[in-house]
Amino acid sequence: MHADRSGRTGALAGLMLIAWSGWLDLGFSPLGAPSSGALVGFALAGASLLVANIRLPRGETLQTLLAVALGTLAALSLLRALQTAATPTGLPSPTIAIALALAAVMLASLPKAKSQFPHLVLQLLLQWLCLLILLGSAAQLLNGIVGFDLFDFAGRHFALDWASALALTILAVGLGLTLLSQPGLRNFYRHRQDRQVLAVGSAMLLIAAIAAWLIGVGTFAGQTLSLFHHTLQSALSANMSVLGGAIRHAATAAEQGIQLARMENLVRLGISGPVLHTELQRILISGRAAGLKALWVTSGDSRILASTGERSSIERNRLRIDRRTWLFWNDAYWIEVRIPVDTGALAPNEIVVQARLDHLTDVLNHSDHLGHSGELVVCKSGGMNVDCFPTRLTPYVFTTPKLVDGERIPSARALDGEHGFGLSRDYRGNAVLAAYAPLPEFGLGVVQKLDTGDIHNLLLEQLRISALLIGILVLAGSVLLYSRISPAVSKQARTRLHLNEAQRIGRIGSWEYDIASGTLAWTQDAAEVLGLGPAVDLSTLDAVFAHIPHEQHQDVRLALGAALNSGMPLDIKHQLTIADGSRRWVHVQGKVFHRPDGTARNIVGVTHDITEHVRAADKIRRRDVFLNEAQRIAHLGSWEWRLDTDEQLWSDECFRLFGYEPNEIAASLEQFKRLVVPADLPTVLAHIDTVITTRQPCSYQMRIRRPDGEIRYLDSHAELTADANGRRPRLIGTNLDITEQVRAKTRLAH
Repeated sequence: MHADRSGRTGALAGLMLIAWSGWLDLGFSPLGAPSSGALVGFALAGASLLVANIRLPRGETLQTLLAVALGTLAALSLLRALQTAATPTGLPSPTIAIALALAAVMLASLPKAKSQFPHLVLQLLLQWLCLLILLGSAAQLLNGIVGFDLFDFAGRHFALDWASALALTILAVGLGLTLLSQPGLRNFYRHRQDRQVLAVGSAMLLIAAIAAWLIGVGTFAGQTLSLFHHTLQSALSANMSVLGGAIRHAATAAEQGIQLARMENLVRLGISGPVLHTELQRILISGRAAGLKALWVTSGDSRILASTGERSSIERNRLRIDRRTWLFWNDAYWIEVRIPVDTGALAPNEIVVQARLDHLTDVLNHSDHLGHSGELVVCKSGGMNVDCFPTRLTPYVFTTPKLVDGERIPSARALDGEHGFGLSRDYRGNAVLAAYAPLPEFGLGVVQKLDTGDIHNLLLEQLRISALLIGILVLAGSVLLYSRISPAVSKQARTRLHLNEAQRIGRIGSWEYDIASGTLAWTQDAAEVLGLGPAVDLSTLDAVFAHIPHEQHQDVRLALGAALNSGMPLDIKHQLTIADGSRRWVHVQGKVFHRPDGTARNIVGVTHDITEHVRAADKIRRRDVFLNEAQRIAHLGSWEWRLDTDEQLWSDECFRLFGYEPNEIAASLEQFKRLVVPADLPTVLAHIDTVITTRQPCSYQMRIRRPDGEIRYLDSHAELTADANGRRPRLIGTNLDITEQVRAKTRLAH
């Protein structure tokens, strides 16, 4: 098997994709669990990618078969998704299916892509795949921010789970590396900076635009949810107050406000017929203002003894508030109160009062500010279930489990005495945004809810508008980018001309050595710039070595071989023999470029004529040697103290005067103070301060103690200098060893 470097990396991406698919199939990933069909698709894509990047017998046929299988799976998933309201169980989601379909087309086309145009088409498909992954990941991130699926199109989820996003990213990287290993695409971009910048710039613009879009939509969605939170909580508080007040008022009015005492006495005495009917009518007339609609009296065996008014006979859709009070729906909200009357019989008679709650109907049924699905739901516990009484959308009592998908629904939370707000399921199993609270006075729970579909539609409209604007901005940015690049490309020729002129002035010749052909390509007039003459042939290494002194051949060949074998930059200085027989020094620097398989392809470098630099450096070196030797003979050391940086420089002889080898210790003021005899130090420092303050030269003598304890006498001189602008002051001076003179004078004095 053989593959170039990009191909080997592409093959590694294929192996990683297969391994990731197996890992997900074992259920070990914390990033989510894609469908079994998606895992099969990832494994097929990884296998095809692996085969595409290694040489196998009949590898192209195997690669095509794997790509066809992948495309078939993707097409089947897309067809099933179009036929059903939701993604079929076990098949990839539409987003994953589209991504796998794009990958299948690319993998199937790779063996047949031999020219530049097919590679450009494959590059475009790869860009679409990357864009799809980016948008799907952004959608998943946005869903996490808002708390529900913004991209749920009738059950067809657009967002990518993180495990699938990672798998598709590995696939996209592998496909990109595979394309880079193809010569057609490389040749399209080689030496075309306008195309390179346009491709990279457009991609960066798109990424930046999607990031801005994600931030903007996320901010809008967060603000929208915050607004709905506040609205639902406010509506819940207001509606609970209205509901509780209406029930309380109706029950009180039924028992006390309409004065049933006389009726209770008649029933208790067993009086019926016209007298009882007349009393019922009197009560009905007096209670119409309170919403009273019907009254009747039943016996212990449920026979109606007397009745009046428009009695509602609805027996369904009733929500029992307590043992005597019911709330029900019949073209409006009604309340029914049953008042028992003890007649001495086995079962008591009952006075039944029905009142219509028109005010409650008007308030609860008008929630236009909460959208189409906004409504209040009144709930009553029924064991493991909850009886839910919607007050707007459907006039039926719904019985639903307290737990849906392992999570307590808002109605159950309210009945448990909890207050809260969040995303959950309602009595129909729909996803809702709900605020909930208990109404303990009546043993009820109350939920103010809104279907997430209403929020979804609102945000989706903003998504469409913002996506359109982002697309326009990216297109406009790409056009503007290209319009800016085009003049730069036209200037490239002039820039190259200027570069050649700069190289001539700087005596630099640039070159490229093609290892396969053994040829050297130089910039124009490079031989003349290097002093070899305009007619000199430098097209091969042998021609160049003909101008290198023979004694330097081995060093140059060793440096060149080391660069080719290790990949390290070429860096060597050698001489060239020019036409008049003299020699000039050059500094050769180069970089080795490799093929994708790791073999060296060419070396690109420069040859700089450094003859004048070498001569100047040699002159400085010889002068330094002469100066150091003169100072050694005279026992005279020089020093410099840069006051702005507190840096000190000592000559070699200065170190030796102090009893050290050159640079054995660090030259510093503190070190100098330690060397001066303590009795002389204040005087020496005072002289130095005088020089700095007065800017006048000063001479002084001092004693120093060497590391071996010997005392030496120095005659020192110091003066202050600065640059032309009076800045960067520095103190310079000399130290002359006068120990022998001092000792001679001492001997003469005695």
